[in-house]
Amino acid sequence: MAGEIGDGAPDLWPAGWYPPEVLTTAQTPAELRAWLWSGLDARIRSFAWWASASESEGFLLLYHQSVAQLGFWLSPGLRGRGWGKVALRRALTQLPNDANTVVLAEIAKENTVANRTARAGGMRLIADQAHRTIFCLDRP
Repeated sequence: MAGEIGDGAPDLWPAGWYPPEVLTTAQTPAELRAWLWSGLDARIRSFAWWASASESEGFLLLYHQSVAQLGFWLSPGLRGRGWGKVALRRALTQLPNDANTVVLAEIAKENTVANRTARAGGMRLIADQAHRTIFCLDRP
């Protein structure tokens, strides 16, 4: 793993794609495990990209390929440093090369940090609704 938190920015953290089931059984924070289970649907083909800041903290992106949706999560101990946008930008450049030309992220309106992260990570705002915002990533 990458060593102590703070040794380097997210663009230096080891990262890769995993079947989501690997992360739900790994020794990760309980909040992450709960978030993963709430976001997974057995009917949807999903992949997880994990950038590891340490043994138990990092950045996670879930890519639900069959519906072209994604979700992202940053360990609580890493928040407030601007690393979420760096890790998201890196994760988005490593999405699988598939037939999806648009990828969507739906974010709760009150989650201002995630909304800023999506915008700073390279996603474009396409809908600003009462309880949610929807961002997209246009892919060639």
